[in-house]
Amino acid sequence: MGCEYNQIKLNGKLSAKEVKQKVMEYIEDCAYESGHGGYTGTMAEATGVIVMTDKVFKTEAEASSYLEGDWIEDPDHPGQGNFTEGACMKWGPAIAVKVEGEKWFWVVGAECSS
Repeated sequence: MGCEYNQIKLNGKLSAKEVKQKVMEYIEDCAYESGHGGYTGTMAEATGVIVMTDKVFKTEAEASSYLEGDWIEDPDHPGQGNFTEGACMKWGPAIAVKVEGEKWFWVVGAECSS
């Protein structure tokens, strides 16, 4: 079985405790909508949430790359390359990081079994 990366954004004014609460509510909503049997490809598969207050990124793309990983193409062989491993892991918790800018916000990602 595979996995799907899922990501949501939350208001940057939320405290770490509030982020954890909101994400746990979202996980419960996903389980209600998609079932509790596993392999839904939704955040219902996350085993909780880790709020990383020490990780702050300049853009949403940088935060997403950190959480999900990135495709690095081999310059000598177009179309070939490798994925870098992200912070999120299948069967693991959702992870929240903050993005700074005009408006601060939280990016929450999870690798969800499908």
